[in-house]
Amino acid sequence: MIRFTLDGFRNPPKQVRPMVRWWWSGLDVHRDELLSEVRDMDDAGFGGAEVQAFMIGSPTNLAKIDRARYQRSHRFMQPYYYEMVEAVLKEAASRGFTIDLTICSAWPAGGVHVTPEGSLKTLLMGTKVLRGPGVYRGALPRYDKPYSYRIPKQVPLLGAIETFDRSHIRPSRVVAAKPLDKPGRVRSFRPKTALLDIGTARDITDCVSAEGQLEWEIPEGTWQVFAIYAGSAGTHPLFDARQEPDATSHVLDHYSASAVKELLDLHLGRGKEHFGEHFGRTLRAFFTDSLELAAEWAWTDAFLAEFQRRRGYDLTAYL
Repeated sequence: MIRFTLDGFRNPPKQVRPMVRWWWSGLDVHRDELLSEVRDMDDAGFGGAEVQAFMIGSPTNLAKIDRARYQRSHRFMQPYYYEMVEAVLKEAASRGFTIDLTICSAWPAGGVHVTPEGSLKTLLMGTKVLRGPGVYRGALPRYDKPYSYRIPKQVPLLGAIETFDRSHIRPSRVVAAKPLDKPGRVRSFRPKTALLDIGTARDITDCVSAEGQLEWEIPEGTWQVFAIYAGSAGTHPLFDARQEPDATSHVLDHYSASAVKELLDLHLGRGKEHFGEHFGRTLRAFFTDSLELAAEWAWTDAFLAEFQRRRGYDLTAYL
């Protein structure tokens, strides 16, 4: 039990001392310097440090101006990374100094092992107005490229960098409803609302062929058809130190428990042989401090099934 005395405030026990963010320049770090900095932080009165190995602060054109440093920097989750973390934990343990570890080398969480299929998902939508009675046979309404993908990326803001690849976007659901007034349009920039008669909303996904063609017997009246597409949001971690210098890294699907578990198993599972003895002791916690998720409409493949399990009804017609 800690007794709060004046002397205790002058010289507080380590478990109540402040911690600091400890940014590594990717993995362009050296064992002796890291150990020296652990000693310096401890001597300065800090109780621990949060390790974040990423590339913020490094030149954005480092691959061109200093290829050797570029390759040294991008060694996250390589043996050198684990050896450096192990050395730091041993030194910290000898001093009762706490270390926390970020789950990835940047934010949002992700990495080169994340495929587009396992990456953060988005929904996109296209719409078409049809009038019945009659039969529509034709293509699904196409979605527009979201406005956020048109913003120049030369100077990234806080958040993930986005690239748009239509090959990773697939039709998911098709729904229809009657508009109450003038039919609306779907757009991501300066959106305007339009009212639908929600009682008429229906899932017509079964009317779509394997080739992606819609054949629907339109009831009487004016109907608005919405084709909903799902796929990779095309987001990449911001200034991450990668496992492979020239590989493409994708943002993890943060809404998928299996994807999160796979990432932790890869990162910390490999770490067990190096510093497993420190789990829950000197290595107190792993964390991500900022999600920065960027998607037109955030999505995950299991959302509809999970919604129905929790709420008791199918959300599809109301998408």
